[in-house]
Amino acid sequence: MKQHISLLAILIFIVSVAPGNSHAQQLRDKDLVDTRWKLHLGIGIDTDADEDNAISRAALAMATSLIAEIDIEFHFMADGDLVIRSKSGADTDQEYSAWYIDQEGQLVIGDTDSFSTGSDTVWIQEEGILVAHVESNRKARIWLEQIPTK
Repeated sequence: MKQHISLLAILIFIVSVAPGNSHAQQLRDKDLVDTRWKLHLGIGIDTDADEDNAISRAALAMATSLIAEIDIEFHFMADGDLVIRSKSGADTDQEYSAWYIDQEGQLVIGDTDSFSTGSDTVWIQEEGILVAHVESNRKARIWLEQIPTK
């Protein structure tokens, strides 16, 4: 079951996220406490890429199709606790981590045994979603969309 989140960790390692933009809004703890967010992954490939990137494109296409079958949710709890749940068919996996808002109003998520976005990744709020940001020259977007409460 940990393979669901492990797959995500591999994906995040393969694709880096585009740098931030000026539409970012500062986050506060109260924006996240007791909320649930669904993970989304969008990948863009440079159409002018040379043949060395053909393998990267094939790997990204395969990874995208695999991740589409997995539903990953982040549950932000009080006191900086985080529950990461992944579901694929009848299988469910759950891991625990931590989160905090840094001085710039950006979300930082701690690593688990099988989930890591890297030490230089922060999540910022853009137009109501949380977008992962790290310096990179590849085009990819990893974001969290809030799940409405019932």
